Amino acid sequence: GVSGLVAKTLLQAFAGQPEAWFETYDDLLKTGEPIRFERGLVTRGRVLELYAFRVEDETHRRVAVIFKDISERKRTEEALRHSAERMRFMAQSIPQKVFTTVASGDADYFNSQWTEYAGLSFTQMNDRGWMQLIHRGDAAESDRLWKHSIATGEPFEREHRLRRADGEYRWHLSRTLALKDAGGRILMWVGSSIDIHDFKESDRHKDEFLAILAHELPNPHTPPRHAVQILPHLGRPSQPEPPTRRLMRP
Repeated sequence: GVSGLVAKTLLQAFAGQPEAWFETYDDLLKTGEPIRFERGLVTRGRVLELYAFRVEDETHRRVAVIFKDISERKRTEEALRHSAERMRFMAQSIPQKVFTTVASGDADYFNSQWTEYAGLSFTQMNDRGWMQLIHRGDAAESDRLWKHSIATGEPFEREHRLRRADGEYRWHLSRTLALKDAGGRILMWVGSSIDIHDFKESDRHKDEFLAILAHELPNPHTPPRHAVQILPHLGRPSQPEPPTRRLMRP
């Protein structure tokens, strides 16, 4: 720790450190402006935060330095940085649109799948700029649910239409989860938006088909003309199948 530096001069404590250290103190003696900076102790594997200021009396000017050992904090920050780099690499490697926000809900990262889909730069989308992509018919409810999640820490989940670079709106399922520390404090939000437009269209056609069947089946004399129009959308052939050859009886 720093206790070993007590009762040592700066030259003794930081022997072998760059001369810039001491040039900094010379400047402080001349200007009188306090400074705060970090220095690593190469031989000790520690990182110190130093706050230096000038003290003087009638005959002398001296530099007083307050040391704070921030080695653990720096190691934690470095570990988080590496973790963030790995997460962003993974986000760039998957086909889904991935984004993150700070604890307050302002977006601070979009992967390339997002920016390519939207045709916007990160600067245009960060903070709450991404809200411009939501269809105005879905925007109010999406905004309400997002604010509720930020206030409560509960997951966000919403199906809404998002504008593509060519102006077309496509249905997406957006989900966002809060990353929390051991005390339950929200550190950040991690979210994804998955294109479900084709599935939504398929479900709509199926619903129409079932509704028509429910209406027409009770009356067997009514030909289900509309149902035939729906079948191609459900993956059936759009052209009539060739007639089945009639078996001839002896």
